[in-house]
Amino acid sequence: MNHDITQPESSPVAAKMAIVQALLTALIGDAPSDATLILANTYRGGKTDESSHAVATIPSLVLGGHSLEALAACHTALNSLTAKSSQTALRPKIEELRKVLELELLAAEEIELATDGQRIHLLPRRAVLIGRPSAQEQVDVAVNCLWFSRGERNLSLYCKGPTWLIEDLGSTNGSFVDGRVLKRGEPLPLPHGETRVEIGKTQGRPAPVVISLRRPLKDAGAVVIAVTGANNALAGSSDPWPSMQADMKRRWVVFREQVGVGASEDVAIPIPSRAAGTLAAIRYRNGFWILPSAKHKLTVNGVPFRAAVPICPGAEISVGGAILSVRKSEPPERSDYRPQAQAS
Repeated sequence: MNHDITQPESSPVAAKMAIVQALLTALIGDAPSDATLILANTYRGGKTDESSHAVATIPSLVLGGHSLEALAACHTALNSLTAKSSQTALRPKIEELRKVLELELLAAEEIELATDGQRIHLLPRRAVLIGRPSAQEQVDVAVNCLWFSRGERNLSLYCKGPTWLIEDLGSTNGSFVDGRVLKRGEPLPLPHGETRVEIGKTQGRPAPVVISLRRPLKDAGAVVIAVTGANNALAGSSDPWPSMQADMKRRWVVFREQVGVGASEDVAIPIPSRAAGTLAAIRYRNGFWILPSAKHKLTVNGVPFRAAVPICPGAEISVGGAILSVRKSEPPERSDYRPQAQAS
């Protein structure tokens, strides 16, 4: 194969192709320009006896459009080159290619993780609004139930230093925590564990809607939000909001830096797994990344990784025997539903 690869300078893949050309030149060395080079066209990562072949697989994977597999091969090659001084000249080229591939795979759009009948919406923020969808202001945790006020008048969740606080912004039906009325200008600090915010509670009648705010012990910088009916008050109701069942299966994870994935409720994203401890961490840095723990195997679309890898809609993640499907988060539709007991 002639290793002269040309792309227009304005091509979005020009940088990637230039690095591949440099790698081919380094691999071929002083071979004649018309020499035939046979490159591996498959990558089977994760086996130490194959790690030395990773460098040779990279060009064919990139040229074949297999960016995720090429990134895994870059990880393996960089690990293997640390102990091979004779090949250290390749390291800067592979490191540069790794960064280009990560940027290509990285997606900044909001995502959801689907697993075990749940949808987990990741919100890397220091403040969110909770309420009904609003045309006036973006609502981060949007539930199309008219027991809620519109987002700009319902609930605000935000952090101040290491502390998370919840504040009512003037909702019509009112918010209550342990019988205390939440008021605008009087935010309530959230302790570790679960805090239940009751919406629309009246004397002698349980609140029709409850917001659960959970601060996991191992993820102090995160709050997990869930919506449910108090004592199943809405489960048998003839007047539930249209998306009630779907909303009750959703979880919103608000976090500052990163959150853990594991089988324990002590982390922000618990998953069904027989493996103990934290299995992986998800962080947001110009996009979403997942980093496996040192003891557990992680695959993305069937490709094994031991280092942080970008995740984007359409990916399927396997960790600790559990499967997480990554989807693009879609905003809820607005409706004209009105409960029998008048809401705002």
